[in-house]
Amino acid sequence: KIFQLVRLDMSSKLLWTTLLVISVLSSSTSALNIQEEFCGPHNCYELLGISSDATTKEIKKAYRAAAKNWHPDKVGRELKKFATEKFRWIAQANEVLTNEDTREVYDAYLANPDQSQLYLYSKYYKAKFAPHTDVRLVIASLIGGLTVIFYFVQQSRYTHALDYILTDQSYYGQAEALYNEENNSDVDITSLSKKEQREIVAKYANIEGGYSKPTWKDLFFIQLVLFPFRVIKFFYFHIRWIVKFSILKHPYGPFEQEYLTKSALNIPDSRWEGMEADERKGLLTKKLWIKKNFDQYVMEQQQKHFGAARFKQYKRFMKKRR
Repeated sequence: KIFQLVRLDMSSKLLWTTLLVISVLSSSTSALNIQEEFCGPHNCYELLGISSDATTKEIKKAYRAAAKNWHPDKVGRELKKFATEKFRWIAQANEVLTNEDTREVYDAYLANPDQSQLYLYSKYYKAKFAPHTDVRLVIASLIGGLTVIFYFVQQSRYTHALDYILTDQSYYGQAEALYNEENNSDVDITSLSKKEQREIVAKYANIEGGYSKPTWKDLFFIQLVLFPFRVIKFFYFHIRWIVKFSILKHPYGPFEQEYLTKSALNIPDSRWEGMEADERKGLLTKKLWIKKNFDQYVMEQQQKHFGAARFKQYKRFMKKRR
C-alpha cells in the first residue's frame, strides 16, 4: 500500500508539472504578437499606398513619397507627434516589404493570421537575421584561403630547409658533383655568389617529405579534387593485390617488385626516381620484400657504415642487450 501511495504521489507530481509547463508555454505563445514585428495594427501595403503585388521598385518609390509627406520636420507642431508615429510605421513597412524573405512571411501572415505565432516568429527571425550569402561562395572562399595558407606554409618550410642545407658543407660536395657531372665542368661552387650557390643546391639537393618544394599538385584545392580518385585507387590497388597475389598466387611483376622494394626501404617515389638505374636494378635483384633478404641487406649496410672491426663490436653489444 505504501508503495502504491508513493507511486500515486509521484504520478500526481508529474501530472501537475506537465500541466504547469503546458500552461507556461501556452501563456508565452499567446503573449507573442507577430504584428508588432511587421507594421503593428496597420497594413504594410496600405501604409505605403500600394497593392500586395507591387514590385520592389514600386515599394521604394512609394516609401520615398510617403516619407517625404510624413516626415516630422515637414509638418506643423500640432501634427508632429502623429507624424513621428506615422513615419516610424512607414519606415517599418518599407523594411518588411523590400526584404523578399520577410515579405514572404508577412504575406503568409496576411493569408492566415490565425496560424501559430511561434511558427511565424521563427520564420520571421530566420528571414531577417539568417545570413544571405551564397553557401557555395563561402565554401569556395574557404577552400581558396586554405589553399593560399597551406602553400605559403609549405614554401616557408622548404625555405627553412634550404637555409639549413646551405650551412652544411657536406651538401655542397654532393650538389657540386651533380652540377659538374651534368654540365661537364669542374667548378668549385663555394667560389660562386651566394645566389648561384643557393640555386645550385636548391636544384640538386634532395629535399623530401614535409619540407619538399611545393608544386601545383600539392595545392589544397588540387588535393581536395583528387581525394575521391585516390580513395578509389587505394581500394582498387589493395583488392587487386589480394586477389592476384594472395589468392591466385601470381608472381610479382616489375611494378609490384618496385613497390615492395620501396615499401621495405621506406623510400618515397621521388627518391626512387632520383636513383641511378643500376642502383635500382641492384636493389630489385636483392628481393628485399623477403624478410631474410632484407635482414641481410640491413646487416651489410651497417657493416659498411661502421667498418668491419666496429661492426663486430656493435654485434657483440647488441647480443648483450638481448
